[in-house]
Amino acid sequence: MTRISKLQRNLLATITAKRNRVVMIILLCLLAISVTGCLGPVGSATTIPEDLGTYSKNGFSFEYPKEFVVSEMGLLACQANEYSGAVQVGVRGDETKLFEVVWMKNLHYSLENALENVFAIMKENNEIAGVARDEVVEVDKAGHRMLYQYYTATSASGQGLCGIAGVFYCDDSQNFYSLATMNSDITVKQDALRNFQTYLGSFACH
Repeated sequence: MTRISKLQRNLLATITAKRNRVVMIILLCLLAISVTGCLGPVGSATTIPEDLGTYSKNGFSFEYPKEFVVSEMGLLACQANEYSGAVQVGVRGDETKLFEVVWMKNLHYSLENALENVFAIMKENNEIAGVARDEVVEVDKAGHRMLYQYYTATSASGQGLCGIAGVFYCDDSQNFYSLATMNSDITVKQDALRNFQTYLGSFACH
């Protein structure tokens, strides 16, 4: 019995470690996008929308200002697909104003830990001198539990950035989502919240 118990514990530890590594990869990608505003040259695609300003691919959709630039990146594959990826919309030539989505299918993970890891990684980044966070807010997003948190950050060059990071799991599409905004022109919490809610209100995961 003791030997079986040890094997079970080892198997559980292995599964947990693999799951956590995947989560950290996703959150690291999210952070890299937030801090640098760059989706990277590998598997990325950039377009300038001309019509309605609606992103509708890979099982979800949201609206954005039609003059914004849209960029995609693959996470577990070279290109974004229905199973994983990242998309960012932002002002051309200004990497401090953006909205982004990172997703992965069939990823079950504690929302509290996921949100905490976003900020833990942010604090370890050399380009960020400091991060201040407000209280965690829990809301209902289309019947799904969502957590989000307002933050202000100071870059190594002294520039102030603020925004909101949120996470939720969609039971219908079976996708884990990280949503985040950043805007160097916003200095008031309520303005950051309105900016985030504008995207969140139009975001449909199924």
